[in-house]
Amino acid sequence: MTEWKRKLAETGVPPESVGWAAFERTHSRQSEGSDEREWINSRAHTVAENYTKLSQERDSQRETDPSSSVCDNDSLFIQAAGGFDKKGRVFGYGAAASRLKPTKRSSSGIEDVSADEMKKMKALTAQMTQEQERMLEEQEKMRQMMIQEREMMEERMAKEREMMEERMRRMQEEMMKQMQIQLKSLMNKGSGSAPGDDGHAGDDDDDHNAPV
Repeated sequence: MTEWKRKLAETGVPPESVGWAAFERTHSRQSEGSDEREWINSRAHTVAENYTKLSQERDSQRETDPSSSVCDNDSLFIQAAGGFDKKGRVFGYGAAASRLKPTKRSSSGIEDVSADEMKKMKALTAQMTQEQERMLEEQEKMRQMMIQEREMMEERMAKEREMMEERMRRMQEEMMKQMQIQLKSLMNKGSGSAPGDDGHAGDDDDDHNAPV
């Protein structure tokens, strides 16, 4: 019995199992004091993270474009594990990796799908970049508009303040003029002429001195 089959037998996974399902059982173990499982080493953990990321990207692509061709689980696992080495093996499978190795036709299909995905990713990245630049331009325009509105408001308030000050100054000047007029009028009334001061008494003296 090969090492791969022995591991499958220990975990209860059917010998014909391949891909992610088998890897998940043979490269993880029960955590102590917990019902959760943990990866046996850092490389297995990295492969698991890569597979999860690729699966999420595939599912997202299915949602946005249901008609597009996507990789199956085994193809995703091969990518997550780093592909086949020179001996045709995949990490964690050893000689049993021949079960995962696609035919020439399917391999070409994987490459075509990957190239198609890359084109779509580049187009999506360019679109997102343009959208981000557009949003930044709009934000800059809004900021400039706010600055202009604030400057206009400050200028308008300054003019209104100047007009108010000018109005107050004129009112004060008018009040001072009115007060001066009233004061002058009162002073004139207080210094009015007494009886006989208009020269009539002098006329009487002239009458007495006139020849008889």
